[in-house]
Amino acid sequence: AGSLQVPLTPSILLLLLIALGRSAMIFSIPDIHGDHGRALESLMLANLTDATGAWIAPPGTTLVQTGDTFDRGDDTLAVYRLLASLEKAAASAGSRLLRLLGNHCVMNLLGHVHYVSHGDIASFGGHVARARAFAADGPIGAWLLGAKVCTVVDGTLFVHAGLHPKWARHGCDGVNLRAASELRAAVPRASEGGLPRPELAPMLNSPDGPVWWRGLAEGDEAEACALLDQTLGYVKAERMVVGHTIQEGGRMRTRCDGRLVLSDVGMSRAYDASFGYAVGGSSRAAALQLGEGG
Repeated sequence: AGSLQVPLTPSILLLLLIALGRSAMIFSIPDIHGDHGRALESLMLANLTDATGAWIAPPGTTLVQTGDTFDRGDDTLAVYRLLASLEKAAASAGSRLLRLLGNHCVMNLLGHVHYVSHGDIASFGGHVARARAFAADGPIGAWLLGAKVCTVVDGTLFVHAGLHPKWARHGCDGVNLRAASELRAAVPRASEGGLPRPELAPMLNSPDGPVWWRGLAEGDEAEACALLDQTLGYVKAERMVVGHTIQEGGRMRTRCDGRLVLSDVGMSRAYDASFGYAVGGSSRAAALQLGEGG
């Protein structure tokens, strides 16, 4: 297993960098929450894109975005266009962008829009147009339905909130298949009318489901680590990286001797006032490096 180093340096946002071995470069960026500017800044900080948002990373690079791309901030359309473009550009360059669903992604698909800003609604031209965009046959809805709930990359499990052993025993493939099945049943097509049916997505709406569960991020650490080890054993991974639970003081932290990485520092400017610190001036960036003996 690789060694773990967690340097903390002041910057404007969180960049979680994972370097596994000498050839594979794996980056993960947590909750964006409708802030295109911060998303682009994080990509540039990692040398994944230039200032225009063009993909510049070398072949073999993997970027994992751990969900909650939308809500709170005003930039749903801009964030969607940026990530959708980068997904194609990365593939063309011999790299990949892996997208995960967060609870706010699921809420938007299921019609729960109480975290959507007025500015974001206006950018679509109103509530109805935004709802159509998030339908199963809308551009953003169809794009979200192509995302996964969890993925394992070179021994690291990525999931938005946390993967409980009750779900992990099915493996990531099983979890992703179930999530896709639930969303196919629950998310309506705009062309056919109808309303979202959240009751048909029990795993994705469960408090212990992978887009909601905070049981690893909060509470007694010994209990959390015991659950974590069960999950890691089921999915054959060495560590888990999650977003979802904002870390106090805008600093990434780890639990369970580095086997759990809590990466959400509230990078979106939508959090600036409510969390009492200026992300643009004093938040902390964290760079996590996992390497072979270094």
